[in-house]
Amino acid sequence: MGRHFHKFPCTPRGTALLVIPPEGGQDGQDLWPLIDSWGFADPFPERFDEQGTQDLCGPIAAPESLRDIERLWGWDVVRRYMSDLADYAERRVSEAASAVGGELYLRLTAHAYVTADAIDRFAEQSIPTIVGWLRG
Repeated sequence: MGRHFHKFPCTPRGTALLVIPPEGGQDGQDLWPLIDSWGFADPFPERFDEQGTQDLCGPIAAPESLRDIERLWGWDVVRRYMSDLADYAERRVSEAASAVGGELYLRLTAHAYVTADAIDRFAEQSIPTIVGWLRG
């Protein structure tokens, strides 16, 4: 199972985590780098260690980003805030679209750096414009 870290934990793009469960023979030996390089013949995970020039910004920044979210807000608080904000945004945008006789399917960002005021401004200012564009 893999997860990208560039959105929720605010790490650089391309930062991800790969978790390989040990059961069922999934020990990573069937995973290979996309490009052959010096360590290609090595066993997993060492075969990924020598892939030419690597961009290490993600692996270096990710732990700091994860610590910052814990330090600034705490993971339980930030998860609850984002969940509540997403629920609020869904209601607010739906109300704004209904008020102008439209229906929208949007993907909104509800992160710790987004405020309810920003959602309100988006609903009040952008939704009528978007619905107008869709009507042509």
